[in-house]
Amino acid sequence: MMTTIERKAGPSGDDLNHCEAFNAAFYDLGLNWYWDLSTYRALEPDAPGMQQRLRGYLESEHAHMLTAYKPEFLIDAIVQTKERCLSTREECGHTGHLGDRWAGMHAQVGV
Repeated sequence: MMTTIERKAGPSGDDLNHCEAFNAAFYDLGLNWYWDLSTYRALEPDAPGMQQRLRGYLESEHAHMLTAYKPEFLIDAIVQTKERCLSTREECGHTGHLGDRWAGMHAQVGV
């Protein structure tokens, strides 16, 4: 299990938005995954090499997916879909924390 990276500041809106965008991407890709903020931060999203850390997450938490998909394909799909979900959210003016409502917003904007 991954260790949580402790940050001195409370949850930033940017962290929450990106974490929720990953969750929306998982939903859009049909992956029954959910990241809480601790899981997202444990991947050190601001550090270089996020794709390598995603690969490590896949290898440790969802290794069975790597028997069906090449890691690069799955990682690229997740990252590209996350970015699209984040852009769509911003274009629709959703700027606050959605909490458990992210799936509803996701369906509402037709992502």
